[in-house]
Amino acid sequence: MIYRVCIHGFTAFECATFESFFRLAASRVPSYQCVTDIEQADVVIADADRPDSIEFVTSAGKLPRTLAIGAVAVPGSAAGASRPINMMALLRMLDELTRADNVQSRKEPLPIPAPIASPPPAAVRAYALTTAEYSSPTPAATATALMTAPMREADGFTGVDGADADASHILVVDDSDIALRFMQIRLHRLRFRVSLASSGDQALKMLETRRYAFVFLDVMMAGIDGFETCKRIKRKNYPDGAAPPHVIMLTSKGGPIDKLRGTIARCDGYLVKPLNELELVKVITEFDPGFMRRIDSSIAA
Repeated sequence: MIYRVCIHGFTAFECATFESFFRLAASRVPSYQCVTDIEQADVVIADADRPDSIEFVTSAGKLPRTLAIGAVAVPGSAAGASRPINMMALLRMLDELTRADNVQSRKEPLPIPAPIASPPPAAVRAYALTTAEYSSPTPAATATALMTAPMREADGFTGVDGADADASHILVVDDSDIALRFMQIRLHRLRFRVSLASSGDQALKMLETRRYAFVFLDVMMAGIDGFETCKRIKRKNYPDGAAPPHVIMLTSKGGPIDKLRGTIARCDGYLVKPLNELELVKVITEFDPGFMRRIDSSIAA
């Protein structure tokens, strides 16, 4: 079953994020494809904080089929959610909305809409601020929220005690408590078990006792830096001849020299801060083809 989704009222960057996420999840059932014509849409995702967007959706007769995203509640809409946008929670909401739907199954795939042009850097920065992405330095209010927010079942938190599924276990290494908390929250929401280390030395010791599918590794750390830690992770001998974990470097520097140093250290990927959730999902999917299948299973459960 393929449902058509119209995204209305959001920035070009946000629209591109929605579209790319739906394409990554295209193999699941149901799946979703973006369309620009609201009349063709089975479901609408609208910016609740823009009255003109809600007015447009209402005039098109689509409000009962609309997920309203924002701080403002929209009476008459199918469901609502606040920012920052949690893509996995949004997917669950779409599934709930379409589960009882009577839209007939389409045998032929829908045409893929033309890609949305990349937004200017200013739009990217604005999106990063509105979705509470962290950067350096982190505003005090954001830091407090990240460090004190309780873990909830809705965030995908399953804990690490007794976890034995290597494919779902990730080690995050950073000497910033704020950055560690940020990554922990994001990865829990993606249904991963997460362990945290504050230095390269601590990470190497933890790798002696547990297998990890991924290591997300900050470049600039006290003691041995991320590049040297990556080299040692890749050189280690693992039990039963197992391959080393995939190492993804995290840095605020995205220059060619830094990427070259990461390649020499044998890292598998490179993510630049402030972190884009879509890029995080992409890099995980690239090295873990079963990722979306596990997400589907957790949603079904």
